[in-house]
Amino acid sequence: MAAPFLIIDGYNLLHAAGLSQARYAPGDLQRQRHRLMVRLANALTPAERVRCTIAFDAIDAPSGLEREYRHAEMRILFAEPGHDADSLIEDLVDTHASPTQLVVVSGDHRLQKAAKQRRAQSIDSEAFLRQLAERAKATATPTTPPPSKPGKPTGADVSYW
Repeated sequence: MAAPFLIIDGYNLLHAAGLSQARYAPGDLQRQRHRLMVRLANALTPAERVRCTIAFDAIDAPSGLEREYRHAEMRILFAEPGHDADSLIEDLVDTHASPTQLVVVSGDHRLQKAAKQRRAQSIDSEAFLRQLAERAKATATPTTPPPSKPGKPTGADVSYW
């Protein structure tokens, strides 16, 4: 089965991931967004990254960058000045060609309702992060147990050494 299309409410997920702050010094918000994108890039499969869109409000959008760019194959969008990411996400959901293959990641009830109206799935940001963590735990390579402690050296061992 093909990976679903993901539309992620960027700041909602950033907050759920514990990356938000009460106050941001210059450049802090951009660094936190980058940390979130790196975390997602490491957690998603290549097929999921290609089908992933992360939408942010225009607040502290990176200067010199377009309103749309790619990070590790994920599509990053910033709302136009004066507009919010929620409206942008609603537009993306409304115009998506395959809404039944779409998953909207947000704790925002407005966006969950928009997804439901198009028969798309929605998942709360905290639940999405738990799913990613569980998936990472399930696919982690098991570590080999440390070798058992050797017994007391024999007289031959002592002589040899």
